[in-house]
Amino acid sequence: MLMLVNVSAITSLIWPLTMLAITGIGTGLTFSLNRIATTEGIPFIPYVFWSCLLSGVLLVGLCVYRRAYPSLRFEHLRTYLIIGVLGMALPVTILAFVAPNIPASVVALGMTLSPMMTYLLALALSMERFKWFGVGGIMLGLLGVLLIIVPETSLPDPDMALWVAISLLAPLCFALCAICAAKFRPSSARSVAVSAGVQLIAAIFLVPVMIVADSWWFVDSEFGNGEWALVAVSVFYAIFWLCFFEIVRLAGPVFFSISNYIATISGVVWGLVIFGEALSPWIWAALALMLSGLYLLSTRDSLEGGSGLRS
Repeated sequence: MLMLVNVSAITSLIWPLTMLAITGIGTGLTFSLNRIATTEGIPFIPYVFWSCLLSGVLLVGLCVYRRAYPSLRFEHLRTYLIIGVLGMALPVTILAFVAPNIPASVVALGMTLSPMMTYLLALALSMERFKWFGVGGIMLGLLGVLLIIVPETSLPDPDMALWVAISLLAPLCFALCAICAAKFRPSSARSVAVSAGVQLIAAIFLVPVMIVADSWWFVDSEFGNGEWALVAVSVFYAIFWLCFFEIVRLAGPVFFSISNYIATISGVVWGLVIFGEALSPWIWAALALMLSGLYLLSTRDSLEGGSGLRS
């Protein structure tokens, strides 16, 4: 009987694990795709707008096929706005903004801080209990950041330290998004419908931003590497949000947090493969500290009897 239970449990995790691998590897790739697109001349705000719009259109098409349309009720619209802005429009704009100025692998390292920031915010809002493992994970993560920013030889150019600091606003946005999603997502919302709503609201949010910044871009007659990177990112975002909501529904948000391991390692590997980025020993040490901190943070529930975010 025990063997049957274990086999059943493993079988039930095959699909969530598959989606977890897809989201982690794909997220790591987006750091390099952002750099390709922005260095090829696509302005970073229109780049994010078009990736949100195109992925939203793909998801709307899937909604029509599945007959699962985004709801226009207040609680649903509020969810689209919160997740669309905090989970997509703002952080992806920040990542695209810094992409031409720092190695993609360094950007990937910053993503390990998102669960740590989530824990701190949840602790401040009494959504999470104090855990020494959580504090230890946060301290290791902060030490990893210092190893990237402080030593003059850690980055190819010491002036990149400011860009690294700006890039850390992205994991903060993701952390805020996780907190708000845990509190506000309607239980009846279907994953494909919420995904479409999130992407379209994110695109709508960026329209006035482009107007104020007077930053516009349209595809011209030449379809180069930057445009292909935009298409690839758009397709992935549609897949990512579907996987995100399905993983949370099937296995919970704590299980999804494992994707940060995959995304960080994937981002470093993609940076090495695509750009041949040479990382200093300081960066490798920072990676080890951040992954160790993320391990402590993600295992705090099983080691200390916690239950994760509490709504």
